[in-house]
Amino acid sequence: MRLELPISKEAFLELYTAQKLSAVDIAAKFNCGSTTVYRFMDLHGIKRRNASEAKLLGRQKPSREILEDLYLRQKLSINEISSKTGFEWGTIKQELKTHGFSIRGIGEQQFKLKVSKSEIEDLYVNQKLTLEQIAQKFGLKDSERVRNVLRHYGIERRGTNEGRLIIVDLAPSPELAYVLGVMKGDGSVLGKGTIKLGSIDRIFVDEFEVKLKKIGFNTCYSFWKKSALNSKHKDIHFMQANSIQFVNWYKAQTLEDIQRFLQIPEMQLEFVRGFYESEGHHLKNPETTRCLDFANSNPKLLHLIKVSLEKYGIRSRLYGPYQNKKYPHYKPMYQLSIPNSMAAHFFCGIPALIKFKRNLWEKASLTLIENISENAKLLVGFNENVIFELLSKEQMFSLLSDGAAVFKSHIEGKMKDDIVPFCSANRPFTIYVCLDSLRELTRFLTVEERELFIEGVLIHEFYHGLINDEFKGSKAQEEEWIINMQREKFPVQRKIMEKVLYGK
Repeated sequence: MRLELPISKEAFLELYTAQKLSAVDIAAKFNCGSTTVYRFMDLHGIKRRNASEAKLLGRQKPSREILEDLYLRQKLSINEISSKTGFEWGTIKQELKTHGFSIRGIGEQQFKLKVSKSEIEDLYVNQKLTLEQIAQKFGLKDSERVRNVLRHYGIERRGTNEGRLIIVDLAPSPELAYVLGVMKGDGSVLGKGTIKLGSIDRIFVDEFEVKLKKIGFNTCYSFWKKSALNSKHKDIHFMQANSIQFVNWYKAQTLEDIQRFLQIPEMQLEFVRGFYESEGHHLKNPETTRCLDFANSNPKLLHLIKVSLEKYGIRSRLYGPYQNKKYPHYKPMYQLSIPNSMAAHFFCGIPALIKFKRNLWEKASLTLIENISENAKLLVGFNENVIFELLSKEQMFSLLSDGAAVFKSHIEGKMKDDIVPFCSANRPFTIYVCLDSLRELTRFLTVEERELFIEGVLIHEFYHGLINDEFKGSKAQEEEWIINMQREKFPVQRKIMEKVLYGK
């Protein structure tokens, strides 16, 4: 039995004509398919909107006054007006003709650039900039005028494959590892020699561009403005680069090749970082024990990430497959999830994240430090309450600038670049924590090593609290006594401290 809409023709016209709802919207309203709605319209002789009418629904084409301002006064191109108004290039051109405007020729368009033949030759021929890069240099949104200027001055255009012959540096490097991680995520290969990344996050796209340029790519940025018809759409930023050499190398890389490629710890973390920027996200549900997720259709690739994290003691679990119910033809997805207890270690180990959730990291790190401090207090017999206070690197440096922190510089020499993750003060006993320094110092440590390091530094500070009022010697003697005490009673913690702080 076929489903029929429980609505009169007049009520339907109110929805379709007056309220401007689409057939899909009406179908959703009555929990049926759009075919049922179209059948109802055919049965009652209701004329359907064509594609153009549907696309322009709720919008009005720019008036003569608006076109006069944009095209004549501001001297925007048809493409620029199209981007600004959201209408197709052909629609704008037709409206200009309808209102009696004369379409500018090549010679008229080139004058907006105010560029001589020698200048454009230097940019295009000598510096080998792309049309898009020249357009950006002059503040233009598209390369149409640049192309017309080249034609106007009789400058021969480069072949379409010339940019793809660029040779990039494929020697193992952190930059190449990051690019590889991004490409395995949201990156894509177009044609024979072009790679492209699209994202709503401009900072991520800019970071990808920096890494591409480091290994020798010429890049091209473009922008797609969100649709005026759908408020759910977002602006999308694109970064494109050409190199047949890179594309051939990238396509030939198996997971085994990538695994061998990522032997150096820094490269391994940069690969994970690039992949997380592409495929990772933070779960906002406070009740879940899963904190961070990587989502991808390739379980073997996620397993490679899992193994890489395990080398640093970061636990994760692979879930899936999950079939997309709305689009069943899509590939099933898998998720690699990191629990809340590992969040502080993940953010410490993976540096310079664009998707860095600082609030989450601070909360998880403080919880970790407080838990470790309870055990450290028992080990040294420290019974006072402890207040934890977060400081920036600048605040920590200012706090210690009076020379009171012998911990920063003592008989064994200076700490690594004077990076101080913790210090303390009495009455009330306060542990000052610089999470940025902790992150910098412990980047390549395993979970166990990082926790031992934190415990060692806390023990050091608790000893200062215990002897601060009783010790009669100088600050240097006090420091030396604590160091000797740690070496005797807590040799493992002291050893990891010296390894991290002094490179021993």
